[in-house]
Amino acid sequence: MFNIIFWNVRGACGRSMFRNIKLLCSKYNPTMLLLAETKCESDGHLQCLRKLGFDQLVSMPSVGRSGGIAAAWKSNFLSVSLLCSNRQYLHLNCNGGGIPPFVLTGVYALPEANHKFVLWEDLRGLASSMVAPWVVMGDFNDISAASERTGGSGVNGARYNLFNNRLQQCNLSDLGAIGPKFTWRGPRLRDGRRLFERLDRAVANQSFLTQLSDCIV
Repeated sequence: MFNIIFWNVRGACGRSMFRNIKLLCSKYNPTMLLLAETKCESDGHLQCLRKLGFDQLVSMPSVGRSGGIAAAWKSNFLSVSLLCSNRQYLHLNCNGGGIPPFVLTGVYALPEANHKFVLWEDLRGLASSMVAPWVVMGDFNDISAASERTGGSGVNGARYNLFNNRLQQCNLSDLGAIGPKFTWRGPRLRDGRRLFERLDRAVANQSFLTQLSDCIV
């Protein structure tokens, strides 16, 4: 059994990132870290993770200060190979931890519609030949229901219908979650309210749901 932490760090170049990850590691003892929106053009700022036992690292650099995604893991517990990647995801084959081998795709969906279109075209292509247990987790920058947003203006039904259709086309089902209902909060508005949304989640194919049914998000 092992833990995977996904975190949209909104910039991994400051000291606070390492300090906060150190606290998370002391509480949850993760085998793997997935970090999104690192805003790092190289992985130099991520080498500090080795001090926490994460001796292996793959990353996709940001474009300027936009995006960036990285995965770090402890090779004595987990064997990982990079299958493919681009600026919105890392597609990884994982083996170890006393569970069946599985494929993990760590996602950071760029917020613009044209980038999301490209991401989902890629995921649809991966899904078309996927027979292994497959889990896709990360920041999708989308919601799947009106209840996953509160505050701000009204909910755009076309937005979450499109997201749900894309999940269905990839044969992916939400794994649910325990803990806070929302994963992102926006800046405080003029009237004092704040926008909250559930933008982060884990979804999986039927093979994953069958073979790793005790997985908890």
